[in-house]
Amino acid sequence: MLSSTYTNKLEIAIFFDYVQSAIQINNPLLIYLHGAGEKGTTTKRMQSFPIWEAFGKYLPQWNILAPICPAGLSGWPILQLHDFIQKKRSEVSASKLILMGASMGGRGVYEYAYDYAAEVDKIVALDAVGIPQLAERIKKLPTLIGHGQHDELVNIDQAMAMKEALPMSNLHTFNSGHGCLSHLLKSPDFWVWLKE
Repeated sequence: MLSSTYTNKLEIAIFFDYVQSAIQINNPLLIYLHGAGEKGTTTKRMQSFPIWEAFGKYLPQWNILAPICPAGLSGWPILQLHDFIQKKRSEVSASKLILMGASMGGRGVYEYAYDYAAEVDKIVALDAVGIPQLAERIKKLPTLIGHGQHDELVNIDQAMAMKEALPMSNLHTFNSGHGCLSHLLKSPDFWVWLKE
């Protein structure tokens, strides 16, 4: 169980919505989960990540939330994350819920979806470790798997195993190492798929 200190941080201090204007009622909610390298980072640093420019350009009417995982945790606290996401989804009356994550965040996306697939509309897992034995739980969920062909931290075999376990998923591989997010964000096909 997460300590109350982390719970308070998780719900108050470390969740950040990049949309600076009014909340976009009845529009999709995209949750972006970062990797292990950003655990415990500041909201100011998170705001400086290049993902926000792409999200602002291609998804100007969407609600985007980028939680920050506390530094002392080994991964995303799924139960607390679920409570937070449901609260935020209700606040904005989100028409859809899309989960996207990179590395540890991609693993968090899979873990969230394994338990709450009925609440999610799409998932995007990048450079991530999934559990093919649990893929049955998310087989009907539109899934995009992205992976660097030269990933030195998470072997591309992980992505191939998830693709095999989820035959309806989309697999995109890139001529990159660990960190294919920037390549995916440049793909027009990705934005079309995300908005479908």
